[in-house]
Amino acid sequence: MSSPSAAVDKLIAGAKSGDLTQVLRCLKMGIDVNSTDLSGRSALYAASYAGYLDIVRELISQKADVNKRNHDGETALIIATYKGHFEVVNALIFEGKADVNKRNINEATALFYACSASNDTKITKLLLVADADVNVQDKNGRSALMYSCTKKYVDQVRLLLKHDADVNLRCEKGHTALDYAIKQGCKEIVQLLDTVSRLILHDFFNTGFLFSKPTFPNN
Repeated sequence: MSSPSAAVDKLIAGAKSGDLTQVLRCLKMGIDVNSTDLSGRSALYAASYAGYLDIVRELISQKADVNKRNHDGETALIIATYKGHFEVVNALIFEGKADVNKRNINEATALFYACSASNDTKITKLLLVADADVNVQDKNGRSALMYSCTKKYVDQVRLLLKHDADVNLRCEKGHTALDYAIKQGCKEIVQLLDTVSRLILHDFFNTGFLFSKPTFPNN
């Protein structure tokens, strides 16, 4: 008879390789759907990492803990976002009700990975619709906007600004998103951020209130 740890390894291996039959067999044997390996990774995490939507949905239906974190603090949503698995991210959020603002050991949320992985804004839009905190800062004080500026992802920056990303936030070194954009030499992002900053200052000095929201074309 297999040891409990060996059985758990089979469950996670099945999830990672896309073997739904093996996953179902393991669960039928009574293996806890939230069991983890030595790194704290569950079957849901493994399936989300690999992008197997059918297994992710099955595990969600079997009451897998969608907010369970591995030893690095990463959730299934964070890793699926990092890997760019749009359909998996969609299922985790809207079927599994994943917490989009869960943080890893670096205090980063899924939004950070969506904004720094590529200039494709599809996953970023999903996270924002699900109320991801656009102005959360990681342990170094960096925001998603700063990450997008560093990568020179214009579409991501434009989308974040439409969702009220704070251009005045500073990282622990005192840098703003504009500073990052200038350092990377991305003229288009510099112009976008400069426009927002000027509107904010105009509002403040003329009315005492901060309310202007510049409009940006849809991505």
